[in-house]
Amino acid sequence: MCSRHWLILICCLVLTQNVNAQRKFIIENALLMPGTFYAIGGAAFPQLDFADKSYKLESGYARTGSQFGIGFSYEVAPLVGVSLQYTHLQNPFDNANYIGDLTAANSNLDNIRFESKDWSLNGLLVGLYLPLKTYRTTIDIGASAGMVRGALPQFDWYYTIGSQQTPYHIRQDRVNEYNWGFAGNILLKYSPFDPKFSNSPFRKCVLLFGVQYLYTSLKYKNIVWTEMIRDISFSVDDYTQQYHLLQLQAGLGIQFD
Repeated sequence: MCSRHWLILICCLVLTQNVNAQRKFIIENALLMPGTFYAIGGAAFPQLDFADKSYKLESGYARTGSQFGIGFSYEVAPLVGVSLQYTHLQNPFDNANYIGDLTAANSNLDNIRFESKDWSLNGLLVGLYLPLKTYRTTIDIGASAGMVRGALPQFDWYYTIGSQQTPYHIRQDRVNEYNWGFAGNILLKYSPFDPKFSNSPFRKCVLLFGVQYLYTSLKYKNIVWTEMIRDISFSVDDYTQQYHLLQLQAGLGIQFD
């Protein structure tokens, strides 16, 4: 091997050691501690079937809603972290669009009104994440799974029928079901204060910004419709809703060792 090759090899080794040393310094001197308790919230955007507003059985007619969560994360190794989060999501039902489709599909009915409560999901998710550190930030790339409870919303459907305009009032009561849910997320943690040297009482606070995608499928059973005027109840077929939710989040956390 000629001297030029030896020189290139030595330069590569020196550069590699320098990069590794800088990386080690960043990790050892990073302002962010390994653990974080946090509260986070934001907008929940329905996707695919859950957002669909065509008059089909699987259409959710969900509008943009809200998300709130609390949890903690902890780095158990330099490139491995564990997380636990309780999350609540709520999405309004698009009554206006649904009434138009309901009227078009039931031309024999008159004076149609439809009022639905919101869709809602609650879940407890456990996950793993990859923490990518710089001096003042950490980007957590993770995946989680857990038990999710969803609610098929209560609705009231009013209409009249026939030449006598006989009134009807159909009510569907709320139904709850459980299933596994899955999520993928990217969470940015930023430390605006230096916890080692700052005298500020907020020195352990971190700002959070994240994006998360949640999926679950819930099959609702024992659905009952009641004709409220005549007090007549009857069962209807089971209903399966696919939930796809993209969430944009911001929050606040407290660091701990």
